[in-house]
Amino acid sequence: MTTDPLRPSSLWQVLRLVPKVGQAEDEVERQRLEDREDHETVSKSWSPSSKETEREKDSHNGYGLGEDDVPCEQGSTLSAGAGHAWEEIDVLYRPPPLGLSEVTVPAGVRWYWNERVARYVTSRNGVGEDWRRQVRRALQNLPGWFARLGFEAPTSASAITRRMIEVLRDTPLLAPCTRQNWTSKLRGFLGSEGCPLSTEGDLWHFGAPVPRKRPYLDIGKAKVVLDSAQGRERLVVVLGLFNGLRACEMSRLRVRDLELGEQPPTMWVLGKGTRGGKPRRIPVNPMAYGEIAEFVRGKRPEDPVYPGPYGAIDKDWRRVQRRAGFVPVGTHALRRSFGRISHDAGTPTAEIQAVYGHAAESTTSSYIGIEEQRMARGMAQMAAFFQEAR
Repeated sequence: MTTDPLRPSSLWQVLRLVPKVGQAEDEVERQRLEDREDHETVSKSWSPSSKETEREKDSHNGYGLGEDDVPCEQGSTLSAGAGHAWEEIDVLYRPPPLGLSEVTVPAGVRWYWNERVARYVTSRNGVGEDWRRQVRRALQNLPGWFARLGFEAPTSASAITRRMIEVLRDTPLLAPCTRQNWTSKLRGFLGSEGCPLSTEGDLWHFGAPVPRKRPYLDIGKAKVVLDSAQGRERLVVVLGLFNGLRACEMSRLRVRDLELGEQPPTMWVLGKGTRGGKPRRIPVNPMAYGEIAEFVRGKRPEDPVYPGPYGAIDKDWRRVQRRAGFVPVGTHALRRSFGRISHDAGTPTAEIQAVYGHAAESTTSSYIGIEEQRMARGMAQMAAFFQEAR
């Protein structure tokens, strides 16, 4: 295939060739001659290797496009029009034909990874749009994260190495659930691209989670956090710290679920799960009553109590912690702190279990760390006995 000397080499040249309304023909012809000279100058600085096949040379000129198509920035496809005018006919970059070797992809095609991801997502059958959107977003984030982890950002599946997968799997920069989510999606993508790494089971295996202490707030920190909260942040704090609600339960809580006029005031809470767990009726903590009443004043029964989307709950909570000078932890720390402080105040475990909605009392004991406290008291008694012995 011969290179058209009139073919523009960049998007701005294409736009310059589009005649404006009322522009004289001689002006258009002058711009056309200038662009011809610019193209001849650029074409001298690039020439395909003598070892390239005719197919590879064709891919440099158009990456699988037709003779009248021009690759341009941001995945647009331009086509030659009549005479000297060029017109944009499609905003979607046309993917390469099946079987085209990745070695022939021009170095300047930076969007190649995203195009392969889009092909993989659209080729899957029996999946919903939510799955396609989540997989596309996760896979498109991976090149940037690989670069952040010290590797060269991959432009194709063949650029992924075993070491890259191991570092992504074990990095502490991502939460365990995020690492499992992203590596699972990456494995499916590599399998569709025929990468042999997708078949190595040990490479994608996550070991047993390391037990660690669950974070919670003591009374001193809880008071500092409550004083630092502002606006709707206070609603997040009081619902989690004084009533033990999860973030999803805060988001699902509606004005009609509140019975603030009862004695004592109560609320209906819809538990976790896609459709919500078993509803439970719990009393409103006196420390939370005033804050809740302030936020529901003037609202309709179907309005949410928390004035914001679900994702804003965690952001509000982390903002409060940073303002208070603490290292941010998840919203579950508020729910766990409710149980620990209630237990320290003398509340029976069975009552804490009822507020939590746990099926077994042993779950509540493990959840708030009662067993750890009992073991600590036992060790303190053993140490005192040892010191007193003669």
